[in-house]
Amino acid sequence: MDDQRPDLRPFLQPQSIAILGASKNISKPNGIPLFMLLDIGFPGKIYPVNPSYREIAGYPCYSDIESIPGEVDLAVIGVSAAQTLNVLEACARKGVKGAVVFTSGFAEAGEQGTDLQEAIHRLSQESGMRIVGPNCVGIVHRQNKVWASFAPPLLYRKAYFDKNFHFISQSGFFGILTYQMAAREGLFFDQFYSVGNEADLGLPHFLDYLAKETHATSDLIACYIEGIKEKDGELFKSAAEEALLRDKLLAVIKVGQTEAGTRAASSHTAALTGADRVYDAFFRQKRMIRAPGIEQLVPLLKISGTGRYPAGKRTAVISDSGGGAVMLADKCQLYGLDLVRFQEETERQLKEILPFFAATGNPVDLTAQVMTEPDLLFKSISIVEKDPHVDNLVLNFGIGPANAPAVIQSLKELYLNSDKPMIAVCWPWVEEEAARPYIDEIRAFGLPVFHELDDCIWALGTLAHRMEKARAYEPPRRIAPGKEQREARLHLEAYWRSLQSCRQLEPRPASGQSGKINMSEYIMKQILSCYGIPVTKEVLVHSEAGAARAADTLGGNLAVKAVSREIAHKTEIGGVLLHRKGSEEVKQAYAELVKTIGALDNPPPLEGILVQEMLPPATELIIGVKRDPVFGPVVLCGLGGIFVEILEDIALRVAPLSRQDAEEMLQELKSFKVFQGARGQEPADLEAVVEILLRVSRLALEMDNLVELDMNPLMVYPRGQGAVVVDAWGRWLGSNNEEA
Repeated sequence: MDDQRPDLRPFLQPQSIAILGASKNISKPNGIPLFMLLDIGFPGKIYPVNPSYREIAGYPCYSDIESIPGEVDLAVIGVSAAQTLNVLEACARKGVKGAVVFTSGFAEAGEQGTDLQEAIHRLSQESGMRIVGPNCVGIVHRQNKVWASFAPPLLYRKAYFDKNFHFISQSGFFGILTYQMAAREGLFFDQFYSVGNEADLGLPHFLDYLAKETHATSDLIACYIEGIKEKDGELFKSAAEEALLRDKLLAVIKVGQTEAGTRAASSHTAALTGADRVYDAFFRQKRMIRAPGIEQLVPLLKISGTGRYPAGKRTAVISDSGGGAVMLADKCQLYGLDLVRFQEETERQLKEILPFFAATGNPVDLTAQVMTEPDLLFKSISIVEKDPHVDNLVLNFGIGPANAPAVIQSLKELYLNSDKPMIAVCWPWVEEEAARPYIDEIRAFGLPVFHELDDCIWALGTLAHRMEKARAYEPPRRIAPGKEQREARLHLEAYWRSLQSCRQLEPRPASGQSGKINMSEYIMKQILSCYGIPVTKEVLVHSEAGAARAADTLGGNLAVKAVSREIAHKTEIGGVLLHRKGSEEVKQAYAELVKTIGALDNPPPLEGILVQEMLPPATELIIGVKRDPVFGPVVLCGLGGIFVEILEDIALRVAPLSRQDAEEMLQELKSFKVFQGARGQEPADLEAVVEILLRVSRLALEMDNLVELDMNPLMVYPRGQGAVVVDAWGRWLGSNNEEA
C-alpha cells in the first residue's frame, strides 16, 4: 500500500456512501451527513446503516454494512468508540475503500484509547482500506456534492467570491470555528478536510492532493496544524514545494509556538533549533503564509479571494478622516507596506479637487468635506489609482443612509474598471445591522470590506511580501552524491574502527541518548574537508615529542586542544590552551592538558591532543545542523562565539538549501549589518559563507546518519579572503546499524 500518495478517490469522488450509526435526528452528528447528502443532491447511492431503523428519509436502513447489496466506496462512521473497531473490520470484509470515523475516545483519551487507535492503524495497513480520523469532523467536497461530515450546514449560502478556498484542519472544533467565521464574511471552502487523530491518512495526504490539482492553479489552501507526524514529514515537504511551484497560495495556522520540556544543551545547535522554529523556517522557505490566528486568516482569504495579488508593496491610503489616515499609514509601515510618494501630477490633480486644508500627499486626507461632497471620494480614488507608483489602495470611509447610494455606485465603477488590489475599511454611521445592507452591496461586486485596521493591513502586507518572495523563488538544486560522500564515509568508518579497537564505544552513551555517538573535532574537520569546507591547519598528536614536531611543522602562534568525542565545549573544562609558540611551549601545553583532563571527575577518554594554527581575529559565525524528526536535516546559521545561545541571533532552513536560501539566512540575522561592514569595518566575505552553507546542506543530506553538527566559530574574513572553521563537533548514529 502506498502510504505516501494514496488513492483518495473513495473520499472525493465516491459512487456510494454508507452512513453507519445513521440517525433520523438531523441535529445529531450521525444524522447530519444523510440529510445533507440529500439536500445538496449527492448523485451516488446512499445506504443508511442502523439496526434500530427499517428506513430513514425514505431510504432502506440496513442492520450492518455487510447486508448492503451493492459495493460501498465510502463509509461514514458515527458509532461509539467501543464499537468502532468491529464496525471497521466489517467494512474491510465488505471491501469498503475508505472510511471517515467521527467517533472520539481514542489517542486523545489515554492509554486504552491509544491501543484502539493503533489497532485501527494496523487494520488499515493490512486491509488496504484508507481511514480519515478518528475524532474528526469529516470531509466536505462542494463541487462533487460529498458531505461526509457533521459540520453545520452553512456551506451553500451565497458566496461573494468565485475563487476556490480549501481548508485542512487537524482540529475538529477549530476547523468548524474557522469555517463559520469565514462563512460569516461570505467565504466558503470548496473542500474541507478535518483529519482528527490521523490514525491513517493525515493533513499531508490531502495537502499533496490539493497541491497537484492542475485545474486549481491559483487557489488558496489553508491549514490548521498542531504537528506533522514523523512518517509524513517528507510528504508534507514535497506537497508544500509542489503548491509553490504550481502557484498555489498556502496559508497555515500553526499552534504550539512555545517550547515545553527541557532543551538539549549538548550543543549550541540543539539548544537553538526548537520544533516551532523549524516549522517557522520551513514556512518562510516555501513561501507559506503563517497566520497568527483565524482573525488574520479570514482577511487573507477575503483579499486573495478577489484574485488580485499585489504587484508590489507600494501602497496609497485615502481616508475621510485625518486621524484614520495617520493610523492607517502607521499600520501600513508596521506590516511591511511602503507608503509610496505620488507622482507630481497626482498631487497636482488632488489639489485641484480637494479643499486647501486637505492632505494631498500619501496618506490622502479628504477631510469632513466628503460628507457634503461624496463625489470627492470617487474623484480622489480615480486620480490615485492611475498613479503608476501605486500598487495597492487602502480606502477608509464612513457609510450611512445619506451617502451610501453615491459611495456604492462610485466604488463599483472604480473597482470594476481597475485591476489593482483595493481594500476598504468601512465605518458605519448608523447601527451595525442597519449598515449591513450597504456593506453587502459593496461585497457583492468583489471589494473586500473590513471593520478594523490591524488584521486587514496585516493580511495585505503579508500577501504583498509573499507574492514578492514567490516571484523570485529559486528551488534547490539536487546534486547526486559523489566522491565527497565516499571519502567522508571512509573517514567515518576508520574512526569507528579506531574507537572500537580501544573500547571507546561501550563506556557511556552520548548524553544519555542511546544509539548516538559523539564525534570529536578532529574527525569532524576531516569530514568537512571532504566536502571542500575550509578548516584550520592542525596535527593530532599522542606524545610530547609528537607535539614538539607538530609545533615545528606548523610554526607561528598555536592553540593546543584536548580531543575527545565526549567533550563538546572544551573551554568549559580547561581543555584549550592558546598562544603557544615553539616546540617547548607546545610540549608543556600537551603535558598540562593531559593532567587537567585526567584530574576531572570521571575523565573522558582522550583521542589525542590537537596542535592547531591560531587565526587572526575575524567576524565569528556559527553554522550547524540538527536532524529534525519531521523535516530531516535543518541548517542553522548565526552570530558565533560564546554568546550564541544568549543572543540567539540565528536563522534556520530545511535542507536542501538553494543559494537563495543561504543568502536569505544571512539577511535575516540581526547582525547582518555587522557583516556588511559597520563603523568603518570591511564587509565580510558573505559569498564564502553562502558557499559553506550550501556544502553543509549537501553533507547533511548525503551523510544520512549525521544527527547533529556544530561549527563554532567559523572565522569570516573580509570580502575575497574566505572563511575558516576553527572548531567543530558532531553526533552520529552508529555505523552499520551498530548502536553505542
